[in-house]
Amino acid sequence: LNQSWRKLQSGSSGDGTYCPDRSSSFRKAWYRFSAPAGTRMLTAPSTYEGYNNICSHDRAGWMRGEHPAVGQEPTSRRICFASKDFGPDCQWSVEARVVACEEGDGSIFYLYELPPTPQCSLVYCAQ
Repeated sequence: LNQSWRKLQSGSSGDGTYCPDRSSSFRKAWYRFSAPAGTRMLTAPSTYEGYNNICSHDRAGWMRGEHPAVGQEPTSRRICFASKDFGPDCQWSVEARVVACEEGDGSIFYLYELPPTPQCSLVYCAQ
């Protein structure tokens, strides 16, 4: 997942893709975030507001719990989607798995087994 609109930043807007993470082409699979999208999933709700910001509080999924360490087995995590109308908790959620991997140069990256999002307007974003 390397689309620039996935990066948590003020004013990021999509490319006009409708339901990118719920479309028929987005299937449950292992995904890696990479530039320019950012490199790891959010671990707290987005603080950005407004529907024009793709990774806003009401749209961006975030992972409950910390990222695992290299060498650990894939770990189950709950991906939450908050709503300002219902508070910062999980208005919607999906179960996912995450695993830490190490490149040959020693840098760490994460793989996420992500299902389609529960609602059309919800997306997976990174930092």
